[in-house]
Amino acid sequence: MHRTFEGFIETFIFKSRWLLVPMYLGLVSALIVLVLEFIQRLSFTRQFFELSYTEVVVNVLSLVDIVLIANLVVMVMFSGYETFVSKLDVVEGNNKEALERLDWMGKSVTVILS
Repeated sequence: MHRTFEGFIETFIFKSRWLLVPMYLGLVSALIVLVLEFIQRLSFTRQFFELSYTEVVVNVLSLVDIVLIANLVVMVMFSGYETFVSKLDVVEGNNKEALERLDWMGKSVTVILS
């Protein structure tokens, strides 16, 4: 009885990791908002010749800031989902060996024991 209850609790806790999925989908929508904000801030280029040097630098730094935040969101989405929810199995076409991987997500290593 005790072992069955313990197994149920462990299974329940393990499967609860899927509760994170809506949060990762929310990060996708946040990424879309960041893209829209980037496009809106990019509009300063229309008045480029009317802006002072300081205004141009501030506008460019705000674009860089948006890009860095977007990169952070993508890293959290991918690494968090793969680490805590499910392994990413992104395959192009029917070729199972053409697994799409990003460099920072790690490399697979084959170890041969003799």
